[in-house]
Amino acid sequence: MHGFFSINTHTPTHRSVRKSRAESPQGSGCVFFPPKLKMSESAEDMESSRYSQVVFVDIPRSYPLHADVICCYRLTGDLIPSAKDWIGIYKVGWDSVQKYSCYQWVKPCLDYKGLDPLNHQIVFEEYYLPKDDGEFYQFCYLDSSGQVRGASTPFCFQDPAETSADCSLLVISTQEQVEQMEKEKEAILTEMEQLKDEKAILKNELEERLREIHRLRMYIDKLKSNSTGETFPLKEQPESPAQGTLEQPFLSDTVAETKPEQESLTPVNEKYEKALLKITMLKQEKALLEEQVKEKDAELSELRPRAKKAEQDYNRLQDQFQLQQVDMQNMHKENERLYAENKGNNLELEKLQEENKALQASLSKQGPTEGDKSDTKMQILKLTAELTEVRGALRKEIQNRNETIKHAEKAKLEIKEFKMELEKRTVTEESVY
Repeated sequence: MHGFFSINTHTPTHRSVRKSRAESPQGSGCVFFPPKLKMSESAEDMESSRYSQVVFVDIPRSYPLHADVICCYRLTGDLIPSAKDWIGIYKVGWDSVQKYSCYQWVKPCLDYKGLDPLNHQIVFEEYYLPKDDGEFYQFCYLDSSGQVRGASTPFCFQDPAETSADCSLLVISTQEQVEQMEKEKEAILTEMEQLKDEKAILKNELEERLREIHRLRMYIDKLKSNSTGETFPLKEQPESPAQGTLEQPFLSDTVAETKPEQESLTPVNEKYEKALLKITMLKQEKALLEEQVKEKDAELSELRPRAKKAEQDYNRLQDQFQLQQVDMQNMHKENERLYAENKGNNLELEKLQEENKALQASLSKQGPTEGDKSDTKMQILKLTAELTEVRGALRKEIQNRNETIKHAEKAKLEIKEFKMELEKRTVTEESVY
């Protein structure tokens, strides 16, 4: 998903842009798209690009609407920023860098030598940012040569009052799904190799049959030549009746002498007929082998798109799995934070209850004045309000945690259903082929 890209000549000239991809970069006269880039099909480039040279830090789960967004990032020693570097906001799952929502140019660091990490930040103005559309986005850093140098964890844009555990849920792909796709890919590649081997064997057999046919044809031509040379004297006719009368006894003797030779040619004719029959059979075998080769070629042509699609699905699942691993880690940290807050609230509640009991006991022992009664009532009301507030916060934290657990259970169920559907589809495809 974040491979290396080749860059075109024109570059963006506006500080921050959010336009429809259907518009032309030169359509408005004052706003241009970021560089048009082409994704590399090299799997090795896609793999190496995952090790980011730009790390985005302090990325929350969601950003509030109607407010500017501050993007904090850290440059490693392997990258020196330039005036043509830029950071874009993309929907999670993007497949082309043209599908950005908005972007900002990176401020160049003239004194930076690239020896130590450098922390920096840029601001995305509110009126360029996406709205509350229920989609997840991420920051992507692109350098002046058109290479993606880093990508952030997913986030969304949402009103704080509506923020819930739903905004953190992604379609989770499990390690079992990735392994299943890898097994399918290996099986298809193995089948393709077997078909290639069978094709090579059939071609060798076909060439051997052709050589044998050629040898038989040469042998038949030789037999024909020998047969014609031996029987040729029988076809000669006398030049005149007188000469024929004179040579008739001689011809009779010649015919008598050649008769054994003609009888000796009978096995040769039988061999000739057998050779013709064998040639016919070899031609039929040749046609059959050619048909089998065509069938193997057709099977290979059908398997190549499947292998390519399996490889694409495998790479896509790997990318999704890595993103969701990060999200699950964030959910785990959030649960730990909620647990700590819940524990602190319980301690605070117990402390307030003890203070309230102590205050009531103190009031019951001493007869307070009117002024003291008023102050005591104020303290009681204040403590009661604090107690109510703490109870409400505690109840809200418990509710949020229960919702998070509920969504996690729902996600597990969806993963199980998706896995069953994937296995069912795999069995169906195997039965077809």
